[in-house]
Amino acid sequence: MKDFYSLTEVADMLGVSKNTLRRWDNNGKLKAVRNPINNYRVYPRDSLHQFEELNFIFQSSAREQPKPAK
Repeated sequence: MKDFYSLTEVADMLGVSKNTLRRWDNNGKLKAVRNPINNYRVYPRDSLHQFEELNFIFQSSAREQPKPAK
């Protein structure tokens, strides 16, 4: 799974507009970090834990982790 998601990806996954995500960033509800190359907002996967709709991101990544060798 990805470590960062774009503004568009998060908006689509949550079913909200990109402007809503920008407003949430400005208000502190969901803080974005800036891509150092193009200064676009990106959202770390860990910051998305607060949204139940996105639990599939974390459930699938748990299944992908290899099990330790015996």
